[in-house]
Amino acid sequence: GLSLWKNALVGQSMKKIFNGVQVNRQLQWLGIGGNPLGPEGAKEVATGLQNNFSLQWLAMGGCDIGDTGCTWLATALKDDGCDLQSIGLGGNGITAKGMKDISRALWNNTRLESVGLGGNYLDSEAMEHFAEALKDNKSIKKAILSSNLLDDQAIAILVEGLGRNDSLETLLL
Repeated sequence: GLSLWKNALVGQSMKKIFNGVQVNRQLQWLGIGGNPLGPEGAKEVATGLQNNFSLQWLAMGGCDIGDTGCTWLATALKDDGCDLQSIGLGGNGITAKGMKDISRALWNNTRLESVGLGGNYLDSEAMEHFAEALKDNKSIKKAILSSNLLDDQAIAILVEGLGRNDSLETLLL
């Protein structure tokens, strides 16, 4: 694995890192959290994830990617060339808009087993999107949604979605 936590990496850094990931087919784990990547960095990560057949685990919490960054990452997660099994997006300022894009990607993604979205701004509207994805997704085994804006309504929506999902084994709220 490669850990680059809390450095000063920006979007262009991701382009160079993923060029290296494409060459090194052994790298399975990449931690880039705590870097000020922003949406442009997420775009470079998404581009790097397409046609990536080695990287299985990506941690990019606290990178300030926001909803726009989620749009880019969702594009990669929909791609058959993306072999990620786990993605961590905690603490990125993600709202219902970003969750909508990620959830749409989960409808068709059959490889992702773990998704970490703790410490964002996810509310009942966001849970509507996620619950809808859970109804169709059969690969997600673990979801981290702690430290969000989940009230009684959001939990009820999530529980309804869980009623139609038989793959989720661990849910952290």
